[in-house]
Amino acid sequence: MTEEEKKILEQAEAIRKKEASKSKQKKKGSFMKGIIVGVFLFLLVFIGVVLWLFYKTGSEPSTLIASVFAVAVGEFSILGSIKKTKG
Repeated sequence: MTEEEKKILEQAEAIRKKEASKSKQKKKGSFMKGIIVGVFLFLLVFIGVVLWLFYKTGSEPSTLIASVFAVAVGEFSILGSIKKTKG
């Protein structure tokens, strides 16, 4: 095997390693995206339940609403800071 062929094989191996690391990075972000989708779905269901309660009773649980949305904002803030620090 000549020197040129060795260099080409080394470059091909480096490209394979780079592609493998890219696929691992994509898998890491999928868990965070799942959490975000889950929180949004929970908030949509929560809004629907609160609207139904308001329709039936005529009053709204304002403290509960504020608390749930504060927790959601906190969760998104934590996820954002994790993403920012990990790069």
